[in-house]
Parts: sequence; structure tokens; C-alpha cells
Amino acid sequence: MVEEKLKVLLSEKNEDLGFVISDYLGRKNFEVDLVTAAELDSNEAILTDVKYNIYILDATIFTAKGFGAIDKVHEENSEAIVVLTKPNSLSLDRLYVENEIILSKPFGVHDLVSAIGTKKRSKGYIQKRGSMKRERQNVVNTTTYMIGNYKFEVQKFRLSIDDRTMELTTKEASLLLLIVEHANSFVDRNYILEKLWKTSKEDYGAKRSMDVYLCKLRQYLKDDPDIYIINIHGKGYKFIAPVTLV
Repeated sequence: MVEEKLKVLLSEKNEDLGFVISDYLGRKNFEVDLVTAAELDSNEAILTDVKYNIYILDATIFTAKGFGAIDKVHEENSEAIVVLTKPNSLSLDRLYVENEIILSKPFGVHDLVSAIGTKKRSKGYIQKRGSMKRERQNVVNTTTYMIGNYKFEVQKFRLSIDDRTMELTTKEASLLLLIVEHANSFVDRNYILEKLWKTSKEDYGAKRSMDVYLCKLRQYLKDDPDIYIINIHGKGYKFIAPVTLV
């Protein structure tokens, strides 16, 4: 049985980088439509004229006009994954949007494919929710991350550095996975509550519980000075750390 190719719309201001990404994805069995930044800037309808599985878009194309066109993609094509690439110097204050990945340049094309693969697997687990095991389904995958000097083995619920190993609870692993998947971008506090505590922002007990777990993660990660969990008062958190897939 021939596996159906995933369709990708790619637009990158750096044309050389666009060609490199397009070539690499083509060799990885993706079907890629490469659109210049100028074309997309002048005709944002390109984003919704055809439904793609994956959109890889240079965020700077939208910084002047805003991200309304991206939001429309999510509304009309809710299963699609959107990857926004950006210069490291550009700060994006977008609230977390499901099925969206933000990648800072420079990045390796293999990291791009790995990030897409991780998001696809995460979507698969989310779609299987509904039983009493839903919480564990959110974290059971075979991904391993390097978080600075730490190694996070997701499936084993294990975090280690040097000769020290910490066995995480399901909730700790779920929370760490969520913020790691959105490293260096803002994560809305209410989203975390809804995703992991299945409750609303009005639930004081859940908010207090989340704060306690975040304090635990800060303690676990304190041995690397390049890792920060920043509290954005009343809004959410930003996990600052060098994160790579192993």
C-alpha cells in the first residue's frame, strides 16, 4: 500500500533557505508547493484556496499586516499544522494556538521535520482521548528531548542530568512536555488548565495545583542556568531553554 504524501505549502523570504527546505522535504516524501514571500504577501488567499496538511511560513511576511490570515487557516483547516519560522530577534506574542509550531532561525531542516513529526504524534494522542487513560495518552510517545544539559525521556517519564535521574509523575511529565513543545514562546495559563486539569480559569484549586507543579519543575531544572520558566503575570508562562530532539 502506497503511503499518501502530505501536502505542504512553503513560503520563505530567504529564497535560498526556501529551496533547501523544499528539496529536503521532497526527499522525505512530502509534496511541496513553494510560494515566494512576495506572492503570498500580495495574495493571502493562497493560504486557503487549497487545503494543505502543513504550512511552513516565514512569520515576517505577516508582522506588518497581522496574523489574521493564519487564524483563518486554523478556522477553515483545523487539522493542518502551521509552522511559523522567525528570526531569533523577533518576539512573537501570539497566544498559543493548537496545531501551531514556532521555530527560531537558524534551525536544521531535520529539526523542522522532527518538530512536525512530534506535533503529528501529539495530535494523534489528543484525538484518542475520552477514556480514563487520557492523561497518560498525552505523554506516551517515544520522543527524547535535550533541554539544555537535561535529557527528557518522555515515554519513561524520566528527566536526567549528569549522574542524577528524576522519575516524574504523570502530571509532571505532561506539564513538562507541554512547555517543552512550546519552548521559547508564550503559553496561555488557561490553555494549560484546560489541557491538563480539564477545568477553567475560575478554578482556584486547579490554579494553585498548577503553580505547585511549575515550582517542582523549576526545582528539577535548577542545575542548568540557561533554563527559565518565566511567569507572565495573569496571562501565562514562557519556557526559555535550548531544546533539541534526540
